[in-house]
Amino acid sequence: MSFIIFFFLNFYSVFIFFRTSFVGFFHFLILLSTHNWLVKPLLVDFDNNWTEEDVDEIQKEFIKMRPVLPVMVICTSVDRSGCRWTREEPQPLILKRIIALAKASAALIEQHINNSLPLNLKGLFTTNVSTFCNVTIHIRRRHMVRQKVIHGKLINGPLPVIDYDPIRDYIKRLRQCFSSVALFFYNKYVGDVIGVVWKPAALIPRDASISSCLHRLKGPDNKLIVNTKAILDDFTILGHGIVYNVSEHCVTKDEKNTTS
Repeated sequence: MSFIIFFFLNFYSVFIFFRTSFVGFFHFLILLSTHNWLVKPLLVDFDNNWTEEDVDEIQKEFIKMRPVLPVMVICTSVDRSGCRWTREEPQPLILKRIIALAKASAALIEQHINNSLPLNLKGLFTTNVSTFCNVTIHIRRRHMVRQKVIHGKLINGPLPVIDYDPIRDYIKRLRQCFSSVALFFYNKYVGDVIGVVWKPAALIPRDASISSCLHRLKGPDNKLIVNTKAILDDFTILGHGIVYNVSEHCVTKDEKNTTS
């Protein structure tokens, strides 16, 4: 919502006011991919009441508090700190991936507009997780309950189970157990693959201590390193009957730069 309000308050004076959702979406991608989230907040003045002094004060406070602020800061009239909607998400790893995807999508749309090149809009909202994920967990398709829609009245035949979604519960369990070392990505509508990305900070060897031994084993120089092999085995064990394969991938340098 804050992004939409920002367009109405700022882009109207710069561009011809967009009349279609497609053009609005294009400008949204441009804003998302070009705004420097690290060094400045996104300022959204709902009531258009901020003075230059207000803006200067917000920016100074942002610089002062930057080390403890979330990666995406959206300051509004009711929340000058800019943390209300972004305190928990997105994480730095996810934001960098979002920015990379927004930039690539905006470039495709611009080529479509300028050169009349064909554009598959559905392709902008789908991605091959194996291109940027370190691990892929392959799901048995018979457990993808969202693809099984029942039409008509159920007079005879099997009765549906309310709130039955084994994949959702499996992913919830993965995040509960391994959120300290990995991020999990899944398209619940069409996906049969769960993508896993190791958190860069988790891969750094640590000194041995009780608090840092979870999911780790003893490595070189008596440092604790992430026990990825054991974690992959746990993925399979937790997904017994649901998962049929867990595979690792080597992410290229260019792909790694968009996710780290």
